[in-house]
Amino acid sequence: MKLNRILFGVLGLSLLAFASCQSDKEDYEFAPQVVSGAYLSADTTVFQKLPSDAQTVRLVISRVDTLAAGEVTLKHTNDKFDVPATVSFAAGEASKEVVIPFAIASGTNAADTVTLTSEAYPYGAAVLVFDVTVVKEYAATFVSAMFEDSWDTPVYEIAPGKFMIPGCYEEGFDLIFTISGTKVTFADQKAWDSASMGMEYGIIWVVSNPAGSYDAENGIISAPLFHHLEGSNSGFGTEVEQIVFTDEKP
Repeated sequence: MKLNRILFGVLGLSLLAFASCQSDKEDYEFAPQVVSGAYLSADTTVFQKLPSDAQTVRLVISRVDTLAAGEVTLKHTNDKFDVPATVSFAAGEASKEVVIPFAIASGTNAADTVTLTSEAYPYGAAVLVFDVTVVKEYAATFVSAMFEDSWDTPVYEIAPGKFMIPGCYEEGFDLIFTISGTKVTFADQKAWDSASMGMEYGIIWVVSNPAGSYDAENGIISAPLFHHLEGSNSGFGTEVEQIVFTDEKP
């Protein structure tokens, strides 16, 4: 019957397909498991550092086979970074953090490519590139009419035309301002804690009122700053504070 011929045909095709699949399985070879080698990692590889920050980056070297003591070897491309040529592991030690000091001048950038030269684990990174910028530092004196005092301070250029005075009035309260031509602007920001002056007004904020000015020839910023309570027009009034650059000028 025609129906029987169709059924036999389908069964024949199924058997052929099954045999083909079996043949494919028999011919397939699994890749050998990788049980050796090392790889590199880091929490981050791009940095912006203040000159007062630790001038180091951190590299983690991990290895797959931890049974015996061993060594991992490295090479790098920039002598401003002090990368060890060899890192030793004790038996059972799987990873090691390496602190890499660098010597980069204020206001400059440098990069270093670190490469494993010993056996690399194929599923991890064998190369890392560290990119470090150390922000420009200027020496200055802050002359405060508000507090009738003056003090020396670094001023950091954290971006083109954007500056930061660390802990200007009080530790923990950095002041940020911008210079655009001769115009100086302090956005509204936390500046000091009234409790440190024996008062109970909370955190005091400052804001330009109005914008200040920059005398580039003499390196002097004059900035009228309104010292006020958070979210309020009440405060301690406006005083012209000055930043006098004592060496190099922006």
